[in-house]
Amino acid sequence: MIRDAPGARVVVLCGIASLYRRALGEAVATAPAVRDGAPSTGPAPTYAQVQALVDGPGVTCR
Repeated sequence: MIRDAPGARVVVLCGIASLYRRALGEAVATAPAVRDGAPSTGPAPTYAQVQALVDGPGVTCR
């Protein structure tokens, strides 16, 4: 959830455990394809897209 406060944008990480579990599940599902040399499926952000999320305007890390 993202909450806006005067002069700040705060990302609330209440669902971080759920997000982590989902990412872990996707990694586990992809591992056999990688092992077998098959192409991975689904979209993956580029390094530049990930960096833009970190460096974006109004980003506050706590």
